[in-house]
Amino acid sequence: MKIRYIISFSVIILLACDNMNAQWVQTNGPYIGKVVCFAGSGTNLFAGTFYNGVFRSTNNGVSWTKVNTGLPNIRIWSLAVSNSNLFAGTERGVFLSTNNGASWMAANIGLTDTMVHALAFSGTNLFAGTSYGGVFLSTNNGASWTQTGLNNVDIITIAFSGTNLFAGSTSSGVFLSTDNGINWTVVNNGLTNTNVHAFAISGSNIFAGTCGGVFLSTNNGVSWTGVNSGLSYTCISSLALTNTALFAGTYGGGVYIFNNNGASWSQTIRDLLFEYWDETRRGSPLEMAGYRL
Repeated sequence: MKIRYIISFSVIILLACDNMNAQWVQTNGPYIGKVVCFAGSGTNLFAGTFYNGVFRSTNNGVSWTKVNTGLPNIRIWSLAVSNSNLFAGTERGVFLSTNNGASWMAANIGLTDTMVHALAFSGTNLFAGTSYGGVFLSTNNGASWTQTGLNNVDIITIAFSGTNLFAGSTSSGVFLSTDNGINWTVVNNGLTNTNVHAFAISGSNIFAGTCGGVFLSTNNGVSWTGVNSGLSYTCISSLALTNTALFAGTYGGGVYIFNNNGASWSQTIRDLLFEYWDETRRGSPLEMAGYRL
């Protein structure tokens, strides 16, 4: 069964602006392949795609160059940057580029689950969320990996709030670690849906996007409260924060905006619906097609 799906987006391409009625414009590609994730490093913007590798833009999306030497034609699920190191989480593990994507090499030693959906840095620690093996940690830029205390669970998204590491699962809700992944606790109090697709963090506010709407925690996940007034489509695929607002990409309902000073959501765009998603496919529901505000 196919369902119509809204693109996901990244805070990198959501530009903070005072005019919340600003229009969306299509960037100049990349048009080959579904764009799944973004990462930025200096003037470089990287886009990861399904089966067409990674593209790089040095001019805010005006033009793109394919940068795939050493990278097989596989699904790119996530990208993460630390200094000169660019990492790609894929269906065949983690790949590393040290030259802005010009060449890639596998970085999978110790990684027993190579379906990597999420990557996130905390200082020099790189965490990887996998489809079945939970969360892995590398302390040496991907040279080797060790499995954390969270295993045998599917992890779609990872985020940090200070020293707190949050991991979202499509089946088990939210997990929290305060010691770099050694120990984990389930923090689902108040969540009415434990299919967690995305996090967005602003100060002490932690937002979780689920297939039952958006939830907010102000106490590091101890409790959650639904913030869904005005949100007609409650299956959330992605979240992104600017300086003044929280955006949510939804299944079938376009993009919604939640003003941090307001009390409800409003739909900002409804017709940005041109991709189809197979709801039976396991994994992170992230697709993007090159739009920016």
